[in-house]
Amino acid sequence: MALADIIRRISDDAEREAAGLVLAAEQDSEQLRHAAEGRAEAERETTLASERAIARDEAATLLAGARLRGRDRLVAEKRVLIERVLVGVVHKMQELPDVEYAALIARGIAEVARGDESLVLAEADASRLREALPDALAKHDLEVSIEGSTSEIEQGAMLVGKRMRVEISPASMVEARHAEMVALAGQVLFDETEG
Repeated sequence: MALADIIRRISDDAEREAAGLVLAAEQDSEQLRHAAEGRAEAERETTLASERAIARDEAATLLAGARLRGRDRLVAEKRVLIERVLVGVVHKMQELPDVEYAALIARGIAEVARGDESLVLAEADASRLREALPDALAKHDLEVSIEGSTSEIEQGAMLVGKRMRVEISPASMVEARHAEMVALAGQVLFDETEG
């Protein structure tokens, strides 16, 4: 089998598996082919057979490396897209109407409150939560006093107890379920299923 046929077959395999890196792999393979052909023309028949084997191994190694780099790049790009989606989720939560936003924050508070805490609202949300949050908390049978506002957190509220300070915000909710949300976003965006 001719060296050019071997490289072409390897190149075809690489196109299916590492679409984004094929161009670089083909250039590397072409350089190897030219080097192997130059050596093959200058050497005897026995050397030619040896050089073809070396060229096949080098091309396979290059393409294996290209596949790995392609897979790594694809994984990194997927992670970037997923993180963008999660940032978008946080923004959508922050943009909810005041009553719905207060209900969201109240659910988060209900998950961690023990009953002896108070709330401090993020300065950015103080005006929108001060009115709607008490009714939302009442729906969860929570009696938590609102003690003012703080710049320690960007959004939401901080539940403050004797030995605890817990941020309840869209960002903290997404962060608390980060792995679960990454898996869900990956499944939705890339049709990835566990297993």
